[in-house]
Amino acid sequence: MELIIVLLGEFLLFPVIAAIGAFANLVAGLLGLTFELAHLTTSATGKKKPQIPTPAAVSPKRKFPFRVLARIAGVSVLVVLGALVAVNTFLFEPTARFIASKVEDKTKVEISFSSVSGDLFSGTLKMDELRVQRDNHAQLDFDIVVQSTNLDIDIFSLLSNPIALESLAVDGVKGAIWHKAEQKDESQNRSAANGKSDLEPKNENRTEKNSPTRRLEAKKAFVINNLAINDIELEVRKNATEPLDLVLNQIQSAPFRSNYAVFDTFFRSNIDGSLSGHEIKISTEETEYGRKTRWKLDNLPVSLIKNYVQKAPFSWFRSGTIDISVEDEWQRRENAEIEMDWNLLLKGVVVEAPENASVISKALAHPFVNYINEREDEVDLRFSLVMNEEQFENTLSLDAAGLWDSAIDALSKKIADLAGTKKEKIKQGVEGGFQGFKDFLNRNRVKE
Repeated sequence: MELIIVLLGEFLLFPVIAAIGAFANLVAGLLGLTFELAHLTTSATGKKKPQIPTPAAVSPKRKFPFRVLARIAGVSVLVVLGALVAVNTFLFEPTARFIASKVEDKTKVEISFSSVSGDLFSGTLKMDELRVQRDNHAQLDFDIVVQSTNLDIDIFSLLSNPIALESLAVDGVKGAIWHKAEQKDESQNRSAANGKSDLEPKNENRTEKNSPTRRLEAKKAFVINNLAINDIELEVRKNATEPLDLVLNQIQSAPFRSNYAVFDTFFRSNIDGSLSGHEIKISTEETEYGRKTRWKLDNLPVSLIKNYVQKAPFSWFRSGTIDISVEDEWQRRENAEIEMDWNLLLKGVVVEAPENASVISKALAHPFVNYINEREDEVDLRFSLVMNEEQFENTLSLDAAGLWDSAIDALSKKIADLAGTKKEKIKQGVEGGFQGFKDFLNRNRVKE
């Protein structure tokens, strides 16, 4: 989805600029035409006034050349309309390739396509065999080919914010994605060397000081009223970890907003497919006051999770499989509250603290580790949490929105209830190295 936001946001800048120019010329032309008509009407219907003796000669006052400017504006409108007709009829493909080259310069993403067609006046665009590629980027490389892309823009919204796109249909997506930015395991001890943590709290979500949270903002905000992406096959790699084979039959989202891309993907969409051969499904349905959404992943190896979610306790899973089922409900309103019910079914899961985790972190996490490892049968963990739609604004991922931190907090409380241990101790154990752990120790010293 990041590619859609970045590339489409850049691409829309060009029709917006063209629309502003055309609109300015049209307004000037209409004003000129109105002035001309008013002048002609006055001249034709005006009565002949009686002649008045001319006084002594006085130098004539210089009048503003309204008629000249009106005629220039009218000619400009005709020129602009003629240029648009010429581009639409004869130069559509060269113009599209020119715009693609400008987007390349700004985004450093190579863009190519075998053919392109469309209509400027209806706002339609079709590209075949679209390829987007980026190499040697610090955080994300990709090489993706799209068989067919169809875009329908509401041209009357080009001067508004956000721009409205009636539909975007993408078919046949194949390629590979490489996540190269190193994500440190937050369960590891970072305070052993100098007694200080390199993490700090921020709005209750912890982020690394040297790795500020990236924002996902389109150059020009837009809303896609109907987004449909079909037949997706991607290989997703993260550094040297085991690659994920992501196969999705469809992604349907209505609407899809550029500034809430993550929220609309996971809470307004219907998605079905598989992750490394394991079925995944996201379904959503409208209710009287809002929506209900369900996430379902079955028999997912925990090794896949710990490689891509670098937060304890997920990063402490060593073997076994997990079934994940999440149901949420939220109402349509400004900054909707999302009430989520989680069900994690752990099957044969073994939990083990990393070797480089601090002694204190291991000690505090001992109840959590023991509770999971000592169970011979399946471990069924159910918990609830609440998030706000505003947390997802311009975020790049569920992690950046704070979902995993909220889940850790709720899971810690659940394990605490089951193991009879204080929530704070377990939470501090699985989040070893957080500044919050330091605060926890300070509070205990005060009590002593």
